Order: sequence, then structure tokens, then C-alpha cells
Amino acid sequence: LTHFAIALEKKVEDYDALNGKMRVLALLGRPEESVVAATQLLGFVTATTEHYRQLLLASELSPGDEENARKMFARENEFEVKVRLHTATVLRGLKRNTEASQHLERVLEITPELAEAHSRLAQVLYDLGEYGRAIYALDRFFSLSTYPNEHPSIQQAFDLRIRCDRAMQSQTKGG
Repeated sequence: LTHFAIALEKKVEDYDALNGKMRVLALLGRPEESVVAATQLLGFVTATTEHYRQLLLASELSPGDEENARKMFARENEFEVKVRLHTATVLRGLKRNTEASQHLERVLEITPELAEAHSRLAQVLYDLGEYGRAIYALDRFFSLSTYPNEHPSIQQAFDLRIRCDRAMQSQTKGG
């Protein structure tokens, strides 16, 4: 953390230092601070992504500049996905599931075919009692996953699907 602090004193928007700080804080059992670092990092990443989005909308780009801007835009989106997945995990651990779901929904806006994000969203939605939405996310996970049916992730998802069905039946009987 000391090394990250030194790097951030020199350059406050240093992605590597913020990313490292965010992850080390989580590993040290300081999740609230990890979320703060992630929020700061996401501010820089989304601003940079928007910069490249605006650049791509400019009609005066040369083919080479356009290709470079597309690559940078894709890189920023990929990085945002990684940071948001981490942040959602930390937030879920803090029982801040509504915030975790918002991060996962943003991940799915960027990469709608990311099976892992659908699986994680299903878990968070289950925790929130949104069983119908959790089932939809699980069904998307099943359709996108390349794992065989015997894989632990698939088995855990099947178990969660059963729990969602039971919870929905209980709600129907009780209401």
C-alpha cells in the first residue's frame, strides 16, 4: 500500500496503482476502503472511455486514428468490466447487494455475453429476494456457459435455480 500511495502521489490517475490498491485493500480485509479505491478508479476509467467514445464520433479521424481509438475504447471497456466484477464481489461481501447488482448490470451492458456476470448477478438477485430476475439471469448463464454440466459452477447454478423456484413457490403460497 505504501508503494501504491507513492505512485498515486506522483500521478493520481495511475490505473495500475489504483487497481493494485483496490485489490490489496480487499485482500487485507478492508473492503470499504477497497470500494472507495474502486470508485475512484472507475471515475477515471469511465471518463477515459467517454473520451474515446467522443473521439470515435468525430468524423475527421484518419483510418489509423480511428483504429487506435477503437482499440483504446475496447481496452477501457475491458478494464471497466474487471473493476466492476471485483467491486460487485466486495459489495456483496458487505451485504450491499443493490450496489453490487448495479455494477453487474453495467458489466452486462458492456459485455452481454459474459456468462460469469449473469451467474454473479443471479446470486445477488437471489440475496435481494428478486427470484424471477435471478432465474432469468441463471437461464442466461446456462445458455452462455461453455462449462460441461458436471462443472461445479453449473452445479451451483442448478442449486441456486432450485432455491429460486422454491422461494417463488413460497411467496405464491404465502401471498
